[in-house]
Amino acid sequence: MSFKRMKQPNSWTCFPTVAAMITQKPIQDVFDFVGHDGSHLDPESLHPEKKASFNYSEILKYLAHHNYFAWGGFSESAETFREKGKLITGFELSDSTIQYIVDVKSKNFNNCGHVVLYRDDQLCDPNFLTKKCDIRDYEIEFFVPICNLNK
Repeated sequence: MSFKRMKQPNSWTCFPTVAAMITQKPIQDVFDFVGHDGSHLDPESLHPEKKASFNYSEILKYLAHHNYFAWGGFSESAETFREKGKLITGFELSDSTIQYIVDVKSKNFNNCGHVVLYRDDQLCDPNFLTKKCDIRDYEIEFFVPICNLNK
C-alpha cells in the first residue's frame, strides 16, 4: 500500500490527521473512535478559537487499537532529532518501519501546539498536501516514535 498524505480539515485537527496518515484510514475513523471531532470549546485551550482539539491519550489509544505502538515521548531539538531518533529506536529515520509523531510550535497559531508526521525521511505537515517541509523549519517540543506491530 502506498502512503497517502492527508490535509487537516480545519485548524484543530492536525493530531487526528496525523493518526489517520499513520493508519491510512479516513480521519472520520479517528473521530468515531475517540467520540468527538475536537470542535467543542475549552477555555484552557491554547488554540486561538479555544477548540478542545485532541490529547495524546485519545490518539495513542486509537493507534494501539490499530496495532501501532508508541515508544514514549522525547524532548529534542531539530538539530539532534536524527541522532536521538536512531539511538532510541535503533532504526535510521529513513526506515519506514518507524514513524514519528512530532509535536512542534506553530508560528501560524500564536505558538500553540501543532502535530506533524515524520516518516520515510520526510516531514508531512497536515497543513499542506504537497509542500516539501524541512524538520529544521520547526521548533520541536518533543517526538514520539511509532511502530506497526504487524510488521
